[in-house]
Amino acid sequence: MFLIQNQNTKPFELSVKGRVRWALEALIQGPLSPLGNPAPRISSYVHSLGSMGVTIDTEYEFHGGEFAGTHGKCKLVSTVSIIKKEIR
Repeated sequence: MFLIQNQNTKPFELSVKGRVRWALEALIQGPLSPLGNPAPRISSYVHSLGSMGVTIDTEYEFHGGEFAGTHGKCKLVSTVSIIKKEIR
């Protein structure tokens, strides 16, 4: 269970599981990018969290290499606290 606090709104509790929970816990630790975390659907997990009321900013960065291009780097805007450890 997590406590989500957004600017100018009332805090609310949120319970998530699976990969969406993994993504939220990873975002609490710092920015999340598919370059460092090759999870198959990070953008989907971030979209799900956003639809639940968690505010997340995505900045796009260029990267080189054989498959040069851009990737998103997601960062929490909401203040998120773990209020109850749930059994996985």
